[in-house]
Amino acid sequence: MTQAMPKSYIKLYWRIWLMIIACLLILRVYFIEEDFAYTLFNFYMIPTWIAIMVLNIIEGYKLRTYLEENHHQTWEKITNVPGFGSGGYNGFRALPFIYSDDNLSDPILKELKLNYKRFIKLILTVFFTMPLLFTVIVMLP
Repeated sequence: MTQAMPKSYIKLYWRIWLMIIACLLILRVYFIEEDFAYTLFNFYMIPTWIAIMVLNIIEGYKLRTYLEENHHQTWEKITNVPGFGSGGYNGFRALPFIYSDDNLSDPILKELKLNYKRFIKLILTVFFTMPLLFTVIVMLP
């Protein structure tokens, strides 16, 4: 039985994040006084990072589950944590595999890896825009 190509929600994540940023800026400019700007920024930052952590677990789970079911030997190699065995998460082994060209001749695995790389790009964008947003929301009048 062949599996269907995995559905990617990365574009949806980007759109939601951009809408949140737009709302944040509108709130700051038109509705929030300077005294509450720090609270507004925290109200953005904390739920955003919680959501990113949850989505990271979900996106990583899709990839690891597919590897476990269809490429068990590679899954064992990637998830092996010295002293604990396979089944955990070992980023030192997972990230090089995700960014490698080795797709094990599997188009579904190729798509899952591409989705995860796109998700990592979103995470890095959110992370590196935090100081800029802090400056715009909290520091500027």
